[in-house]
Amino acid sequence: MSDAEAGGPFDIHAALARELDAARAAFALEDATTAVHQGRVRLKRLRALARLAAPKDRDAARALNAAARAAMAGLSDARDLAAQETVARRAGLVALADALAARREALGAPPLAAARRRFVAVTRAVAKIPPLTEADIEAGVRRLMRRARKAFAAARHDREDDPETRHTWRKREKDRLHALIALGPAWPSTLRRRRRSGKRLARALGAERDVLLLLARLGDDAELAACAGEHGVAHLHARARALADRANRLGRAVHRKARRD
Repeated sequence: MSDAEAGGPFDIHAALARELDAARAAFALEDATTAVHQGRVRLKRLRALARLAAPKDRDAARALNAAARAAMAGLSDARDLAAQETVARRAGLVALADALAARREALGAPPLAAARRRFVAVTRAVAKIPPLTEADIEAGVRRLMRRARKAFAAARHDREDDPETRHTWRKREKDRLHALIALGPAWPSTLRRRRRSGKRLARALGAERDVLLLLARLGDDAELAACAGEHGVAHLHARARALADRANRLGRAVHRKARRD
C-alpha cells in the first residue's frame, strides 16, 4: 500500500517508480498491441506527474516529459491505424477497414526494444524530480486544471476546423485524469474529484480524435479515400461533428463544476 493509499503524505518518487516499473512490465509483454497500449498509458501518467511537479521545478519536469515522450517515439503509428480501422468497421466501411489493416500489418512490429533502451534516460529524469509538499501538489493540480480549462475554451468552437486545437484539449484533459488516478486520495481535498466524468470526457475526445485522424488520412491518401467513397467520407464527417458535440457538452459540465471548486 502506498503512502497516499494509507492516507499519509504523497511520495511522488514512489508514484513515478510504480509507473516506470509498470511501463517496463508492459513493454515486456508478448502481445505487441497490449504492450504498446499499456506501456503508453503508463508513460503518459509519468508525463502527467512531471507536469504536476512543474511549478516546483520546471526544468526537471520538462526533462522527464521529454524523456518519456522519446520512449514513446514510433509507438503511435500502429495504434492509430488500429483505432482508425475500428472506426471504419463500425461505420460499415469494410473496404476501407481492410485497407487500413493491410497498412498496419505492413508496418511490422513496433519498436519496443528501442523504447526499453530509452528507459535509462527516463530513470535518470525521474531521479531529478524534487519531493512535493501538500502545497506543491495543490499548485500542480490547479495548474493542470487551469490548462485544461484554457484548452477547452480554445477548442470548443473549432470542431473539424482545427483538429490540433481539439487534440491539445484532449491532451490537457488526459493530463488531469492521469494525475488524478496517480494521486488517488492525495488529490487535494479542496478540489473535488471527478474521475468518472473525466473518463467520460476523455473517451469522447479520444473517439473524436480517431475519426479526425482518419479523415486527415483520407484527405492525404487518394487510394484510401476511394475505398471509403464520398458517402463514407460524409458519414465520417457527421460522426466527427456528433462526437465533438458530445465532448463539448461533457466539457462544459466538467468545467462549470470546476469553476465552483
